[in-house]
Amino acid sequence: MKSVGKKWLLPLLAFVLLAAGCGKEAGNDAASNSNGSGTTTSDNATSGATEDKITEITVMSPYYQPEPFADDNVIKREYEKRTNMKMDVTLISSNNYEEKANVTLASGDIPDLMVLTDPFTPNVLTMMEQGAFWDITPYIKDYPNLAAYPADIWNNTKVKGKNYMIPRVRALDGDSFPIIRQDWLDKLGLPVPQTLDDLYNVMEAFTEKDPDGDGQKDTYGFTGSVDSDAMGNFVIFQNLFNNANGKWKLDGDKLEDTDLLPGTRDMLVYLNKAFTEGLIPKDFALMKTSQHEDQLKSNKAGIFNNTLNNINNIGVDLVKVAPDAQLMSPLYMISPNGAKMSIKGTGMAGALVIPKKTVSEQKLKAILAMLDYGGSPDGLMLKKGLLGVHIKEAECGYVDLPQKQLDNFGDIGQIFNGYDKYGRVPAAGAFVTCQQYADMQKLIDDRAQYSIGSPAVGLQSPTYNEVGPEYMKKIQDLKIQVIMGKQPIESWDKYVSELKADTKYQQISKEMNEAYQDRFAK
Repeated sequence: MKSVGKKWLLPLLAFVLLAAGCGKEAGNDAASNSNGSGTTTSDNATSGATEDKITEITVMSPYYQPEPFADDNVIKREYEKRTNMKMDVTLISSNNYEEKANVTLASGDIPDLMVLTDPFTPNVLTMMEQGAFWDITPYIKDYPNLAAYPADIWNNTKVKGKNYMIPRVRALDGDSFPIIRQDWLDKLGLPVPQTLDDLYNVMEAFTEKDPDGDGQKDTYGFTGSVDSDAMGNFVIFQNLFNNANGKWKLDGDKLEDTDLLPGTRDMLVYLNKAFTEGLIPKDFALMKTSQHEDQLKSNKAGIFNNTLNNINNIGVDLVKVAPDAQLMSPLYMISPNGAKMSIKGTGMAGALVIPKKTVSEQKLKAILAMLDYGGSPDGLMLKKGLLGVHIKEAECGYVDLPQKQLDNFGDIGQIFNGYDKYGRVPAAGAFVTCQQYADMQKLIDDRAQYSIGSPAVGLQSPTYNEVGPEYMKKIQDLKIQVIMGKQPIESWDKYVSELKADTKYQQISKEMNEAYQDRFAK
């Protein structure tokens, strides 16, 4: 290797988590489907490779741990053994991985398998269109674990109708959505909010009615941070008002810019009122993520917008000051148009590519078989470690043993992936009981029918790449000005009219629509 005891409550439309203790973000559902041996080789493990011949490949991947895993790492060796592969892995710190990756791509000396943390940059997409990487579209069907990835994820990675990348898959559902203090709802006699009006009423009560019981008006209905060019945690309001997920909304077969829709204007009026009435922090525009999390952990805010698994991050500290704290997330919210909705993630965190010039079809198949094994029940189990060495069986899953940290193999998961629909559900263990884990899985199952994904994942507009960031900063700055009352809503109306008449800005919409159509071109 080169180195450069609580309970979930289930009210109508909601699951409630008693946020006490600490859990791990994981997916023990995959492990529970395994035979538990941690040693069984999948039937597909050597597909594309022979029983006797080991395929040697070069790999480039980031590492996020303090130190990269060693070439003779026990889990790396085990993956190699089970797939008849030998990996010469170049591990590069995540701090400068993108820079090193760009240099490697430009050099043309590309490893046999390469992780791309952002596979949608213009230069990468150009390389794909020019045939620099294998088109794996006709091969996917031959690898059952890869083929089982949800269609949404494969569609999100298409480039002009073809798949040139293997997505590093993540759970689709359980993405950022309101998380609410259930104990405060109960104390104030409030139902779980379903509409934006309901949500406002809850925010108001959480601010005005002393839910923390300290006799002072020192709590906020909602807290979060924003970015210089986007709404950050507050984007949930724009999403709900527009019944959309992100800047682009699919209307029929056409992408619409949500910043120009009436729903975004309504969102600004809504948040301006909330700001004026003190329902959100006065300095929200300057706050960092750690600061709004501190408000939640210190029992001073009642609603935030985050992924389901982040309940653990907040809850473990929150119960130190509020032992009876309960957190819940609604099954769905109802947009002004009456649509029930939740938010669907992209289903991926980067991708892997295989260069066509230097990798033969035979080696391609061996690599795909190796990655397919990574997505099998046994392959997913191996990511957790060896049974009896790194993990041990618990009541309904597995818990870590000290050797797991010593063997430092967590970053092997940058290479080996598999789809876990419950990946945003905390694992059962010291914090979450088996029943709670099952209930959270059901929430994920039920949310799937309401979740909305972004139709524009990875789509590129040359004009946006040139001038888009400047527009986005201006748009975001005006949003903040309107929310804080420093500009009237009429200023927003005027700017939207200007953007609709701005030929360069409208060119972005034209190119995004073309890119959307090209994505599914045959």
